[in-house]
Amino acid sequence: MLWLFCVLHCNLDDMLKAGLYLHDLNMFDSSRDLVLAGQQCASDLEYGMEKQIAWSKQIEETLNKLDIARQQSEKLINSMLTKSIADRLKQGDDAVDTCEAFPQVTILFSYLERFSDICTEGTPMQTVQCIQNVTEVYDKIVDKYNLFKVETLGDGVYMVAGGVPDKCCDHAQKIAGLALELVENAMYVKNPITGAGMQIRIGMHTGSVVAGIVGKRTPQYCLFGDTVNTAARMQTNSEPGRIHLSQPSRDCLKETGFVTVYRGKIHVKGKGEMRTYWLAGKQGDESTRLMCKIFREEHLKRKQGGTENPYDVHGLHNSASTSTFITLSELSDEEERELELTLHNVIDCDYKGNILEDSATLKIPLNTQ
Repeated sequence: MLWLFCVLHCNLDDMLKAGLYLHDLNMFDSSRDLVLAGQQCASDLEYGMEKQIAWSKQIEETLNKLDIARQQSEKLINSMLTKSIADRLKQGDDAVDTCEAFPQVTILFSYLERFSDICTEGTPMQTVQCIQNVTEVYDKIVDKYNLFKVETLGDGVYMVAGGVPDKCCDHAQKIAGLALELVENAMYVKNPITGAGMQIRIGMHTGSVVAGIVGKRTPQYCLFGDTVNTAARMQTNSEPGRIHLSQPSRDCLKETGFVTVYRGKIHVKGKGEMRTYWLAGKQGDESTRLMCKIFREEHLKRKQGGTENPYDVHGLHNSASTSTFITLSELSDEEERELELTLHNVIDCDYKGNILEDSATLKIPLNTQ
């Protein structure tokens, strides 16, 4: 048999289109092997491409899951350490390098009234749900003021700091604004036992602290110093629905739009006698004027020898608490004038100092000389 030509086709598809089959190819050269090898190579390549596409999709899904996990991890870390400190740790800084002294910060402590009753009378689920509801409300307000929530303790205590770890000059104003909103919003969280709105008492103090990360397994940014203890004492000596200030905090709030009312000197454990104040609210607010009216009534009762305090200044709920005015030192003449003038300026005058038409006759004679 004589072969006059050789069919040249690179794959089976081209041969089928031409009407040729394998037995039409030359049996005495490698054309058959080349066609079959090419077909096998094409099949392997197609299978490899499909597998590569499947792997690419799987890698993309894995990367998306890793990104979600990374975001959740960063959110958790930022909730414990604040973003600025977390960023320093990501950059390789040692935890010890985050320790720093802050010359002036403002710290707030709040206590959830009757929390022990909820723990005693309520179910575990009710107790946890109550704390969860309060914390959710508080955290949103803290984020609004860009402050640092130090911790939430299991006994109903909530601690917030301003000016640390991110330094700022208006830390006292931010904490004061936060305190007013915390008291206002606490009443919208219901007591699971009684169904009534919750009440909190707040204390705040301004001073120096040392701060840094403590712990390796569960690192936490902690604050240390006498300022922390004093702020806690301000909360302990406060009353339901009220915001109790130390003298340094009050000094930082001068001429910042907040109204503070002199409370008197109280004996603070470990500190002795301290001049303290109530935070009544913001200048120009009708609620601030109403609160100052209540302060005036309490002051009159105190001068007349009364001790009962049925008022919750901020929430205006009836309270069963007894006034701690009986623990105060007697006011000096100068302190009397300071208190009376503050109340007069808020209750009886507008922001320009003009006497208001609805102002009642002063019950307390003023002596501003």
